[in-house]
Amino acid sequence: MSKDNHDNVTGDEIGSIFPKSQDQTWTVILEYKKSGHIKDDEKTKIDAKELLNSYKKGTEAANKQRQDGEKIYVKGWDIEPFYDEKTHGLTWSLLAEDDKKVTFLNYNTRI
Repeated sequence: MSKDNHDNVTGDEIGSIFPKSQDQTWTVILEYKKSGHIKDDEKTKIDAKELLNSYKKGTEAANKQRQDGEKIYVKGWDIEPFYDEKTHGLTWSLLAEDDKKVTFLNYNTRI
């Protein structure tokens, strides 16, 4: 993570990937969190609406600590959470925008 990109460094980061070209604006951050796992029988209990509301509230709270120009706003799902039985992984993607109305995605996979 990079403070230059207005990212909040958490200490869980184990790596990052940035594009070669400065014209590109994507970033991949790899983190390790010992957060448990989702059992196969819990896959039907994922409440996408509740999870989205939680992300919105958390982002609004975090925005109180951010300067103008660094705030982000969760607009909705790009990809609703889904559980892949083959990989036993949970994936979702949030659609968001910054103060300048620039749209971006926050793609997450938990394996």
